[in-house]
Amino acid sequence: MTYFIDLLDIKKVKNLYCLSKIAFILLKTVKNLLFIFIKTKLSKSKSNIKPNHDLFRFLFGIVIVFPLLVLKDDLVFEFIFVTVFTLVYLAFTQKREIESKKFYNLEIIFYFISFVVLNLVFNPNYKWIVDSTFLAIGFTSGIIYFLSFRFQFGTIKLFNKFNIKSEYLIFSISIFLLLILLVNNIVPEALRKISINELIMLFEISILITVITFLTSKYIESIALPFLLSVLIYVFFSNNNSLFILNLSLGLSLALVISIFSGAFKLLTIKGSAAQFIIGTFIFGFGGLKWAIPILTFFILSSLLSKFRKKSNKDVDAYFEKSDVRDQFQVLANGGFAALLVLLNQVYYSELLYPIYVSSLAAVCADTWATEIGTLWKTKTINILNFKKVEQGSSGGVSFNGIIGAILGAFIIPISSLSWISKNFINFILVVTISGVLGSIIDSFLGASVQSQFKCRICGKITEKRMHCNQVSAHYKGLKWVNNDFVNFITSLSGGIIFIPIKGLFKV
Repeated sequence: MTYFIDLLDIKKVKNLYCLSKIAFILLKTVKNLLFIFIKTKLSKSKSNIKPNHDLFRFLFGIVIVFPLLVLKDDLVFEFIFVTVFTLVYLAFTQKREIESKKFYNLEIIFYFISFVVLNLVFNPNYKWIVDSTFLAIGFTSGIIYFLSFRFQFGTIKLFNKFNIKSEYLIFSISIFLLLILLVNNIVPEALRKISINELIMLFEISILITVITFLTSKYIESIALPFLLSVLIYVFFSNNNSLFILNLSLGLSLALVISIFSGAFKLLTIKGSAAQFIIGTFIFGFGGLKWAIPILTFFILSSLLSKFRKKSNKDVDAYFEKSDVRDQFQVLANGGFAALLVLLNQVYYSELLYPIYVSSLAAVCADTWATEIGTLWKTKTINILNFKKVEQGSSGGVSFNGIIGAILGAFIIPISSLSWISKNFINFILVVTISGVLGSIIDSFLGASVQSQFKCRICGKITEKRMHCNQVSAHYKGLKWVNNDFVNFITSLSGGIIFIPIKGLFKV
């Protein structure tokens, strides 16, 4: 062991070639040992042993993070070492038949980028957070990888309705136990005290991370998982007090109840409910009532309005990309930016973030209500770009009813937040309402210009749906990758950004 520590001293390693040989030997040795172990102990199943993202994360943890944690070398050496390891691993796996090789390579590259960026972002005093993150993910992935050769992961019935893979339960338990172990051995002495509060914190982190894993695809997960786990550990340990834990626990519980009811009453899909749980926990738990009331106002009133509109004018659904049962992409498009603002407020507090948050929700609500009220009854609809008459419900279509709906939707959000505004109430309502309405107008412009639209091969209707009349629709106009969810996210972002330049005009 001493030999390797001396050998890996950055002062003695003079060139990249030597470093590459070390990484190659370590990788080859560990990988061979792992495959010998799997073949002799766990190969009773007929599954082919293939490298995947779980194996890479596990090797990344034991070959890279764990030795570097012991050696405590500088960042330059660390970045060289991790780069060489990633390139060597990619070279090894290129020789094997891997499903979706393009995405598999992306997973590895994104994971590498996450490690590098997080080491640059976090202060050296918080290096333990990055190490804890990648060790927890790595060893949890290793547990999942090895168990997959012995057991066939089944499903667990949730509320007698939804089937969840047992793999997620194992992931949650594993990462919880590993975080406890890491806190006892890596966290600085000043913070190292596994109390009831910390057990609750680590349990809540494991739940949130498991749900995030359930929601994201593997290559997106390779960036989202390390970043969110690192931020959560930082936020939790920076606010290690009973009041914070109580607020967070109440927020998580409220988010869970709302998500269950949303799924039960078919307001959201199972993944939509999971996305709402994450967003709700961040907003309710970190922001309290001040941040929770505006988004609850939007969600509850918009869901009821959508259900009422569906009964009144169901025909217009033929033009919408998705049904009124919202999925995770719709939830993230409407509330993802808001949740990020709440997290940002925890790390870098600013009084400006709250009105930006409210304006963002005002834009989303304005857009939603413009659609729902604008299609509540059959009415004349025109294209916002050329003012030609279009079918009701078409992307970029506006109507008098829709404009009234947009104003009402943008207006109701600042009203719901007035209890936390100390001065200039009228100006605040005016600026946020204007920001919201302008955000919804941007949505209409994008919908009429760049959002993808399709033409049904059977009935000839122009629609947002890629499938219509049980046939694949033909691309008609717009960019194929710009769907309604992307446009809604830009709307949310626009509402918040527009608030910044116009707030000075009204002295908000």
